[in-house]
Amino acid sequence: MALKFSDRPQVHYGNQSASDMWRSRFPSDAMPISQAPPHQAIFGYEANGFGDWLHYRRGAYRRLAPQKDFRSGAITWREDGTRMNPVMFTMPRKK
Repeated sequence: MALKFSDRPQVHYGNQSASDMWRSRFPSDAMPISQAPPHQAIFGYEANGFGDWLHYRRGAYRRLAPQKDFRSGAITWREDGTRMNPVMFTMPRKK
């Protein structure tokens, strides 16, 4: 059996072009991370499509996590020490 090589994709899912496949990992209102506001918390998405709350500090995006105060029960958002490499972001939505 001979193998045939091609420079064109052989698997198609519907009418989706190859240039639009990566876009399906992110919400429709996601924008490139280069357009993110510098001093505001955002919801950032990494290249694999997973997202988290982030903010930009000291030249890197850092993940925010809720921390519960055991005395008062109040929840505050703080850095958890994880640096993230986002490619897209969305602005926080008001409920």
